Amino acid sequence: MFALVAKRILELEDAIADRRARLEHLEGQLPPEPPRLEDVALVMERLPTLGQRLAELPRAELRALFESLQLTVTYFPDTRDAVVEITLRAGTTKGHDDAQVCSVPPVGFEPTLGRF
Repeated sequence: MFALVAKRILELEDAIADRRARLEHLEGQLPPEPPRLEDVALVMERLPTLGQRLAELPRAELRALFESLQLTVTYFPDTRDAVVEITLRAGTTKGHDDAQVCSVPPVGFEPTLGRF
């Protein structure tokens, strides 16, 4: 019985060490600091304004737009809140996909930007 427990403990310790190594690798890929709100706002100002035209777009074009942004909207009916997320892609470098996931906060709050 003790041998089985000891073996399982070693397996779990190996799994923990593996996950810690993967976490350190992922943390090493993070930028030194997230983008500044001012920089994001400047980029957003340069984007064409489509808000008024979204209702006019054919369904296929609207679906293609949302899929290209990987748009996710989670609605909470109890509080009447929604969480909106999009994924902005800067491009692909040597097989590495550089994606920026942005959560759009309610008015008056700073966005949380995460890089994956």
